[in-house]
Parts: sequence; structure tokens; C-alpha cells
Amino acid sequence: MNNTLDLENFSYSIRRYFVDQFYTQKVAQIADGSCVLDLGGTKILKRGKFDIGKYDLNVVYANLTTNKKPDVQADVAFIPFRSSSFDVIICSELLEHIAEPRYVLEESYRVLRDGGIMLICTPFLFRVHADPYDYARYTDYYWRTFLSQVGFREIMVENQGGFFAVMVDNLKTYMLKVGCQAPFRNLKTKMITALLHWMWRQEHKPKNQNHEILKSYTTGYGVVAIK
Repeated sequence: MNNTLDLENFSYSIRRYFVDQFYTQKVAQIADGSCVLDLGGTKILKRGKFDIGKYDLNVVYANLTTNKKPDVQADVAFIPFRSSSFDVIICSELLEHIAEPRYVLEESYRVLRDGGIMLICTPFLFRVHADPYDYARYTDYYWRTFLSQVGFREIMVENQGGFFAVMVDNLKTYMLKVGCQAPFRNLKTKMITALLHWMWRQEHKPKNQNHEILKSYTTGYGVVAIK
């Protein structure tokens, strides 16, 4: 799968780019034939470029809505499976839409087998988006604290981009939703595109990645938690 970032494609957000990268890297390490529960997952109308259905895995899709053809219609705070049923749980860009995410973490822990892995992606500095509700943004401290309290023994949290990545995402969203409709849109698009390329180069400079302030910004987090 090609996860190359196209800065001129304003509909492909930086946030989605990082999510695609995270799952491409982590799912490639999962043993073939593993049982995977995709919470909030969809078989059709998938977002982004990552598609877990293309891997040699036994995937069960669980979603509250039937519009995207899940295998199981379920409230993810009450997962309708026996304890220790799955090797891996995927929870992608979902928990910000849950009023009490701890219940989802507890249920996920319950249905994971010993040694099982939970993969989470969740936004931080990203616009409010309904789907149908958008409740909160959580820091890496939150994920480390509550995943540990639930019982996970190994927890790894990675920032997905820094200050400049956040700015690039904001500009791409502006051009998608507002800028391309404004007067002088061709000139504006060229100017914004040049600025996007400059900021993306800044994002990858070691001095910026290690800067105390700049690295305190992020589009969101990728989390690996092992039971």
C-alpha cells in the first residue's frame, strides 16, 4: 500500500496520513491468522488508505451503526464476546467519540487474550468533528495512566507529528473547506501549497523535532498496549 503524503490533495489530512502509517507498520507485525476485533471498524466506505481486510487476519468488525456493514452491531462499551477471545484489538479514531472511554478500555482488556495487543489511534490537535458526537481530546498522560489502571502491562505512546504537522493539517483543512472557494483561488492555492511544502520540510528537521516547545504539539497519538 502507498502511504505517500500528497500535500496538494487537500482531502487527505495529515491526521489520516499518520493513522495510515501507524496501522501499516503495526499490523504488518501481527502473525498471520490472528483474531482481530476492529472496534468502530467498517467493511465499506473506509477512510484513508489503510485496509486491514487485505491482510491474512481473521477480522471481526464491530460498530454501533449498520450503515457500513459491520459483522456485529454493538456498543463498544459492552463488547458482546467472551473473555480472552481476541489476539488484537484495533480502536482507530474512535475514543474521542465515546463519552466514557475507560469502559471501552476495560472491555477491550477483558476480551483480549493474555499477551494480546490493543492498537489505538486518537486525535489531539484536530478540529471538532461530529460522527455523531465529539467529546474530548486526551493527552499521552491520560493513555498511560488509564491503560495501566485497567491492567495493561506494557504501554507505548507515540506522538504523531509536531507543531508544523499540526499547522500543515490546519492549512489543508482550510483549503479544502474554505480557501478553494474564495476569490483568487488559483493564486491562493499556489501560495498555500508552497507554504505547505516548506512547513513539511520543517517538520522533519531534527532541531524542530527535538525542540521542547515544538514537540509539545501533536496531531494525535498512536498507542500500543499489551495485556
